[in-house]
Amino acid sequence: MKDLLIHAQTMAALSRILESHAHAFLFMGPEGAGKMTVAKAFIAEKLHASKLDNYPYFSSIKPEKNAITIEQIRNLQRFLQLKTAGKHAVRRGVVIEDAHLMTIEAQNALLKSLEEPPADTVIALTAIASPNIKPTIISRVQVTEILPVDEDSAVRY
Repeated sequence: MKDLLIHAQTMAALSRILESHAHAFLFMGPEGAGKMTVAKAFIAEKLHASKLDNYPYFSSIKPEKNAITIEQIRNLQRFLQLKTAGKHAVRRGVVIEDAHLMTIEAQNALLKSLEEPPADTVIALTAIASPNIKPTIISRVQVTEILPVDEDSAVRY
């Protein structure tokens, strides 16, 4: 994560939550702030993996036709039931991109996984600030604001 262009306040918050034993995180910020990049880098750090592309216990959910459906969450639940191998405490990671686009049914289905996640799993959601995410989901995740970097920092980077 040290190689990423991240706002200083966001980096400080990420350093704190990397030490957290929480199992679910919500990276919230405006469009283009780098939420998905941060979420994947965060999951890779938790998994002690250099890349997630070929990591066997990583899953990513993206909206299909501008929505995340209950079927996508059911597929995730099946993925979470699989056994993992390895010695690290966290061996499985999930990123749900644009969680604010989950249908109500999908959010209700996700609640069970957030309430009773497998012990070896970390789930990261990304979203813009939105009233579409149920308060019950917000209450079960650790929310971190992803601030956009300023132009000067981007030029220096």
